[in-house]
Amino acid sequence: MQDIDPGQAHHYLLEFKSHFGSPQEAINYVNSAIRRFLVTLDMLPPGGEGKRLLELGAGPYFVTLLLLKYCRYELELANFYGDHFPPEGVQTVRSDRSGEEHAFRYRNFNCERDAFPYPDESFELVLCCEIIEHLTVDPTHMLVEIHRVLKPGGQLLVTTPNVLNLNHALRLLLGRGNIFHPYSGYGVYGRHQREYTQPELVDLLQGVGYDIVETRLDDIYTSPRWQMPLKRLRPEWRDNLFVLARKSGERRYYYPPQLYIAAQAIRRVVSSDVRIGWNDVGHLGAGWWEVEQRGEQSLRWTANSAKACLIRPASAQAIKAEVNPGPATLGSVVVKLEAGSDWIETTLQPDRWQTIALRLEASPDPQIELTLSVDRMRNFAALGLGSDTRDIGVMVRRIWLETL
Repeated sequence: MQDIDPGQAHHYLLEFKSHFGSPQEAINYVNSAIRRFLVTLDMLPPGGEGKRLLELGAGPYFVTLLLLKYCRYELELANFYGDHFPPEGVQTVRSDRSGEEHAFRYRNFNCERDAFPYPDESFELVLCCEIIEHLTVDPTHMLVEIHRVLKPGGQLLVTTPNVLNLNHALRLLLGRGNIFHPYSGYGVYGRHQREYTQPELVDLLQGVGYDIVETRLDDIYTSPRWQMPLKRLRPEWRDNLFVLARKSGERRYYYPPQLYIAAQAIRRVVSSDVRIGWNDVGHLGAGWWEVEQRGEQSLRWTANSAKACLIRPASAQAIKAEVNPGPATLGSVVVKLEAGSDWIETTLQPDRWQTIALRLEASPDPQIELTLSVDRMRNFAALGLGSDTRDIGVMVRRIWLETL
């Protein structure tokens, strides 16, 4: 990418009328964010003919304008203005001084809730600038969908405020303010819901299925001169995080406990093939213990009765589940798999992974709810087999729908 003159870029953006509520709001935003814009462009991989870039949260189009002026990408733009807006729209920005005008076509969807309206492997690059801190319930979903629409080896650039920045620390230490973001007249998405540390953001990206290409902590605001030596000594106190990551391997619905509580209450049914520890959060209902790792295998014990919900393809003819009753010392157990009025019971062999299958009647329903239950509970501690006091049913590592 060519060198960019900061002053020239700054004045160029101020020429355009934006969609902010007031002209002064737009001026204040550009003045405070110009350094962040330029760091963002500096971290972009080179563009080229036919290379496609998806910019999430493109409005008010300041980064978009710089991308058009200085980079070589075919741009796809996305915003979320609300469910009451149509799925596509056009917004025009114009410079009165030069007459330059752009009609920006965008898709309107909620990136933490909706499936992105793009096919798999559509883009070389996705920009997610100052979005993740605004999300209210599920940043994992957004990162998984980005992974899906990236081409193999495609890259994602995330920028977000650094919650460990020095000004936050000083406000708290000196009792002169609060680090939590104010309420916004633009609604729930107008304020910061949760800001991140660099290790948190890196962990989340790696857990979903990205390799980290570059991380950067940078100051994007004017700081008092006395702060500069401190920030050189402790770069984790700088203003903003920038992480460039590359799609690597299979995407995973990763919900780290330091970022989510009560993940078992998340309802997000997106697959007909649920693998424990990989994409099970959102599919499982009541009756499951926490994920356990046994070597390379992830599993969950059920309680007496455990519920799950899967996407139901029209061609699905059977539910299958991989289960294991545990060691023979726990005693035998009968497991029942049921969905609606269909059910099957099986006595399981001890200490073996077994696949049970339940044939299904045809149904137009887009989802299927199922229950795994056992005829009796076991307890390691009660049987003198260890300190585990849980009442358990069977181990499960996968549940899926299949055409026989």
